[in-house]
Amino acid sequence: MLTETLNFNEVRAAIDAKAWRTSFPSAIEAAYESHRRRYKARDIRSTIVPCVTVYNLFLLLDYLLVPETFALAVAVHLGLVTPYMIWAASVLKREPRKVVRELVTISVPCLMVAQILLIYALNTGEGADQYQYLTVVVVIFMGSVQRADARYAIVASLAMMALYIAVLSTGSSPPAVEIVGVTLMGSVAYLTATANRRVEQSARHAFLRTLQDSFDRIHALEAARRDPLTGLGNRRHLDEHLAQNWPAMAASGTSVAVLVVDVDHFKILNDTLGHDAGDMCLRRIGELFSTTIRLEDMVVRYGGEEFVVVLLHATATNAVKAADRLRESVQALGLSAGGDTPGNVVTVSVGVCTGTAAETSLPSLITDADKALYQAKRSGRNRVVLHNG
Repeated sequence: MLTETLNFNEVRAAIDAKAWRTSFPSAIEAAYESHRRRYKARDIRSTIVPCVTVYNLFLLLDYLLVPETFALAVAVHLGLVTPYMIWAASVLKREPRKVVRELVTISVPCLMVAQILLIYALNTGEGADQYQYLTVVVVIFMGSVQRADARYAIVASLAMMALYIAVLSTGSSPPAVEIVGVTLMGSVAYLTATANRRVEQSARHAFLRTLQDSFDRIHALEAARRDPLTGLGNRRHLDEHLAQNWPAMAASGTSVAVLVVDVDHFKILNDTLGHDAGDMCLRRIGELFSTTIRLEDMVVRYGGEEFVVVLLHATATNAVKAADRLRESVQALGLSAGGDTPGNVVTVSVGVCTGTAAETSLPSLITDADKALYQAKRSGRNRVVLHNG
């Protein structure tokens, strides 16, 4: 996904600063170029046949307007320009880097204009005067169908305009035809270049908005998987993450330990110290757990004052030791528990269950760990109990 290598703040800043009007910051520009490269390859596949067909229909005008050079026109069309168009399409389908793509793209209309002006230069009379106006159609084709990068399109327009004026000025057309031709060619070149630039700006802006929408969806999904109080993942996050990874864990015979952790006497804490104190207690425990467990393990707020810790590659002995360290760490925080609770500090009870991903499932591990938790509660709280199946 594009968003994996981009930063939301950069995208937002580019939209606000209207950076899309010219160019993007380097990371976004690279993503846009990757997107455009694929788009252009698809576009070429869909337009090459119609473009070649329409171009060769120009031969009908050769036959009607400049029949003296019809044979030459057929040879140039079919022997040079058409093969070049097909070759250019094959290059663009391979998604080359930008400079190659754009130079190959603009070379096609430049070659078409050169062919038209060659035939025009070899003819005289009213037919030739009308024939040279085909260059205008090619310029329109470049702006509306090819949609080259705006800077390359401007360069191509200027090159075609210079070639057009040079050939027209050495021809035998009346001054009125030359004036009309230059005016028409210049106007169309300017209008298509302007339109091409605006199309590119719109495409860039749409790309930024697409990125922003992608980030918004990612953030919404992330928020749905995140507990807003502690910042830990929630039950949905745990279910989705392990459902995605459980088959691979089962295939490799990974051992799994589940710790269900419950804050002792949490109702008393809320009733005597208030809900703000209860929220602070859960946040501190969440921070403690998230900084204590290994990167490969997972801790989530499962609901209320209950947390679930999943340890990978852990034996029953190691899981109990890890659970006891968490229990001692919570007690060492020295959080006031309120009421007449023992020691007047917050403690937790922990139920532990272990198994292998190949032989059991996460719900059954949680269920059995929960049973062990209730045994810990009945046994006096502030202790760890291992489920014995």
